[in-house]
Amino acid sequence: MISLLSRLGIITIASFTLTMLLGATADWAMRLTGGGVHLKLILWVLLPITFFLCSIVMEYLEDGSLPHSLRASFFNTGFAAVALVILYVIGYGIS
Repeated sequence: MISLLSRLGIITIASFTLTMLLGATADWAMRLTGGGVHLKLILWVLLPITFFLCSIVMEYLEDGSLPHSLRASFFNTGFAAVALVILYVIGYGIS
């Protein structure tokens, strides 16, 4: 369990960093072209994608097997989504 949590922590930090870099670049490009997409929307779209991609890369670097990396990254992404829902319910309650 500690290994899973530490792995999710590393993936979270990497995906957050990648999301911020891509989000800032996308926001800058939108402002140059006159687009009307808000940065908050861009970040909400990018965060799950970058989490999944960072998970695939981390698992692939650890294993070297792409099918296993995909399965593990689906598990990691699902586990993180469930953890976020649980934390939201604990913090705000069900109403």
